[in-house]
Amino acid sequence: MARPPRLGPNPSPSPSRNSRRPNRNPARSQNRELRRQLFPLRQRRLQTLPSNSAEKALTPAHLRSPGGCRTLLKICLAISLLGASGSVGYYYSAYLPARDAQLDRDRKLEAARAEYARQAEQARLTAARQESEARAAAEKQEADERLAAAREAVQRRYRTCVSNAEANYSANWTQACRRISEKTAKDYKDCLAQGTAKSTCDQVYSERSASPDCSLPRALGNDISEVLDKTRARCLEESRAGLQ
Repeated sequence: MARPPRLGPNPSPSPSRNSRRPNRNPARSQNRELRRQLFPLRQRRLQTLPSNSAEKALTPAHLRSPGGCRTLLKICLAISLLGASGSVGYYYSAYLPARDAQLDRDRKLEAARAEYARQAEQARLTAARQESEARAAAEKQEADERLAAAREAVQRRYRTCVSNAEANYSANWTQACRRISEKTAKDYKDCLAQGTAKSTCDQVYSERSASPDCSLPRALGNDISEVLDKTRARCLEESRAGLQ
């Protein structure tokens, strides 16, 4: 026999399962949020489904338990560690060797540039020194040539001066010989003209030679020789003055 319905106010609808049961698993909420981020399209397709059905359809079997999120986190952590280890391995195995090789090449290039600059500067200094030495040698040679020419000119003037002095000496000596010879001949004639005995005239006025190498009286010969010596001394003084 059926129980009659109870009279009175309608009883309030019973709360849903989710409202009756408090959220005692925070990891499940985090897992749900993670699934929303990972599966957005599937989440939109399942928005019309009831919450429990969508959650069961969206959540893999190994994530429906409380330990599933920890497993996923461990997997993510392992992937992160692998990525980090890969980055560290790349840094030490590829980046650092490449950087060190590039730095070594840069150092070698800089050293080569410095060496090239040093050699260029040394070559420039060597060329400048050689040019200076060549210019100094040319100037010295030119000065030596001028000095030699001046000395030669002085020697030539000295020889000319001495030659002129000797020529004057010979001319003066010859002229004195001729003059004495002429005077002796004239006196001899005068002696004969005065009636003096010829023997006496021959003895007093003996014939004198008019040649350039004749013998002259001592006083006259000394005077002519003294003139020659003075002229030679003057030529020597002029030569020394010209060399200074």
